[in-house]
Amino acid sequence: MGQFGNQPDFATAVEAVAAFPATPVKPSAIYIGTVTAPATITVVCVDGNSVTFTGIAAGSFLPVMVTKITSAVGILATDVLFIR
Repeated sequence: MGQFGNQPDFATAVEAVAAFPATPVKPSAIYIGTVTAPATITVVCVDGNSVTFTGIAAGSFLPVMVTKITSAVGILATDVLFIR
C-alpha cells in the first residue's frame, strides 16, 4: 500500500493471525474485526518503536506498518489480519 508508482493503493496480501505474539511474513498494516471493550493492542513498528493503541473499535484498520504484535487485550488473535 502506498504512493509509489509500482505500488497499488490497496492491499494485495492478507495474512491471518493465529496467536499473540504474532509476526507477519513482511511488515504489514493491521485490520481488527471483533473487539470487547476496552480493546488495546501493542505493536512494534518498522522503525523498532513499540506503540500501544487503545480504545480500538470493531472493524478498525490501523494503517501503521508493523513487524510484530506483542500483545492485545479485548481482541482475539483470530479477529486480526495482517494487511499488505
